[in-house]
Amino acid sequence: METGTILITEPISELQAAPERPAKVAIYTRVSAAENKDNLDGQARRLQDYCAAKGYPVAQVVKEIGSGVNDTRPKLLKLLTDPTVTLIAACAPRSGVVEHKDRLTRFGFNYIEQ
Repeated sequence: METGTILITEPISELQAAPERPAKVAIYTRVSAAENKDNLDGQARRLQDYCAAKGYPVAQVVKEIGSGVNDTRPKLLKLLTDPTVTLIAACAPRSGVVEHKDRLTRFGFNYIEQ
């Protein structure tokens, strides 16, 4: 209007878009040694429960044995380079789902998060 008042004519429901849900979620679990292999199932179960509570559609669960310092873990690299994966849930939610940052990587977590 001439007075500077702005009138919004769209219904409020159209203006308040629902938060976007990730289209494809992959769960990634890791232990550093084979003797801890049983821990993979517990990690996966906790993350599946969390994703279900948030309504995130889990497309795959990936379990890997390898050091968090190793930057050539084939299963993680495959997830990170898959353009269809929109969220990786790895075994304190931050942005995305990460139970413990060191399950994903020991160093460089902020690079992956970005």
